[in-house]
Formats: sequence, C-alpha cells, structure tokens
Amino acid sequence: MTEPLRGKLSASTGNPGPTQITFIGELLFLRRILTLTIAMGGLFGCQLIVALSNEQCEVDSDCTELLGDAYVCSQETRVCERASDPDGGLPPLPEAWSCLRGNLPNSENLPEHERNGDQVDLSIAVVEYTTRGFPAELRARACLPSDLDCGTPYLEDVRLDEEGYLNLSLPYAFTGRLEMETPGYMPMLWYVNRPIYEDYRTFGASLVTPRELESISTRSDDELAVDSGLVIFALFDCNDEPAEGLTVTRTDDAPDVRFYFDGPLPDQDLEVSRVSTELSHDMSPIAAGGFFNAKPGFVRYEVHLAETGDLVSTAEVEIRAGHMTTVAFYPGDF
Repeated sequence: MTEPLRGKLSASTGNPGPTQITFIGELLFLRRILTLTIAMGGLFGCQLIVALSNEQCEVDSDCTELLGDAYVCSQETRVCERASDPDGGLPPLPEAWSCLRGNLPNSENLPEHERNGDQVDLSIAVVEYTTRGFPAELRARACLPSDLDCGTPYLEDVRLDEEGYLNLSLPYAFTGRLEMETPGYMPMLWYVNRPIYEDYRTFGASLVTPRELESISTRSDDELAVDSGLVIFALFDCNDEPAEGLTVTRTDDAPDVRFYFDGPLPDQDLEVSRVSTELSHDMSPIAAGGFFNAKPGFVRYEVHLAETGDLVSTAEVEIRAGHMTTVAFYPGDF
C-alpha cells in the first residue's frame, strides 16, 4: 500500500511538500511536452504543443530518480507517493518473529488444526531443581478454567512415568491448569498461555523446596516475603524455540522481584531472557526466568521483544502464597 505525499517541505528531514511535488510534476510534464515537440517538429517541420495529462510518472524509477528510494509511482493516479512502511518505522523482524505485527495469534485468528477427536495428549517433564532427578512422589491433577478451586478435577492422581513425564489426555483446546504436589516441595500451578489443539510434549518445570527459594532470594537485595508466591516462566518464539532477548512484565504495580536464568542460576541484574542448557533433565535449551515475592491473586503478564518493543505474548494466571506458578509463554494474545 502507498501513502499520498502531503505536508510542507521540511528542512530537517528533506521530505518534499506539495509545492515541490507540484514543481516536480510540472518538470515531468514539460519533459513529455518537449519530447513530443521535438518529435512532431521532426515530422512536420513545425512545433506543436499538446497537453496530454496531469501524470507525474510512468514507473517507480521516475519518482526515485527525483525524490529518492522512499517514493514510488502510483499505478492508479500516475502520481509520486511515499511508499508505506509495513513495519511502521520499526527495525525489520527476523524470521523467528514473523508471527508478530498483525499476525500475532489470538482466540479469533488461530490457525486451523486437524481435529483427531475430542482429546489431546499432554506430556510434561518435571524434575527437582537441584538434583535434576525425578520427584517420584509427585501427584498431579488437571483443572478446567471454570473450576477455580479445582473442586472437581478433570483428571487426578496422575503420576510420572519412568522417563519423568506426566502424561494426560485432556479436552481438545484445553486452556486450564495443572496442579502438582510433592512432599517437601512447593506446590505448583502450571499454565500454558495458548489453547492446546494438538498433542504436546514439553519440559514443564523444576520443583523447588522452600530452602531453595530462600537461596534464590539471597541473590537479591530484597527479603523473602512470607505471604508471597514464586513465578517461573519459559519463553518461546514463533517457531516454538526457546527465545532470548525478551522482557516479561506484570501489568499491575506489584513490587515483584524479576530475574532471568543465566545458566542454572537466576540473575536479577539481567534485563532480557537468555537461553540455557542447564535447566532441563536432558540438557535441552530453555529460556526461562521468574519473579519471587510475587503478590498473590489473578495476574496478567505481558512479554515484549526488547529490541523493538513488539508485543509477543500475554497470559493471565493465578499466584498463591507459598506456591510456585509456572507459565509457558508462546507468541499470542489470548
């Protein structure tokens, strides 16, 4: 799409205004007249001037030659116009973020999925934060979005398999949460910010003991609040690959303490996410971070691409005192 030229000539930007555009149009018009005059004179030995049209250009090069690369020739009006910028003046996005800027998935524009029934299979790996071992006594249940206290679980008493995965058959397009409990560890709420339309296998989270949470908090100048929760998030790009260079913010003014993982350790001084291979049980890459001293309640988070400010992802989750909330952030605004 193109945007017609308007406005006055700016000394600071050099952008041509209407006067200059009119002048250039007259030059092009006179050039055509002169060409026709010479041609007719050669044929008939006389000069004949004929006004053909108000067109300024025939091809883009007519405009770029006189005005620069930012201008093109409108094929409808034959007038020089400034070419529109599909990125709105922002730096162009790499392929990994091609789903942003007008293409960000949401509940209304999700791609069609082949529905193979009323169920989808979800497999989540869960490990202990320090040992990277499997918590053998872990029990999990699946809760529908409308069941806020999970009084009627969709599934319950789900255990890890021999490879350390929870395997659950859930309703097609599941948008609820999982709740996990293991003796000696903080209870966990697990969310993914997009509906699950197809079988999904992922690294879920690392279980943390209260003592390990204290260790995380000692890396900060802030004291651990007793009535707070812990949030851990994982970040992905448009290709479902771990994503670095992202920022995660809570949309209210709660004074949560944010960190990103640098290797196996949380670092409060990092300003954007990094990819680490030292967080999962099989050393697969993960981009993760979190918040401690997270104020309890239902909370909305936003994820942005730090370099350009583009919105990448959103999610609304519950934080409970003494619990860990884990969120998988994929591109999308749901």
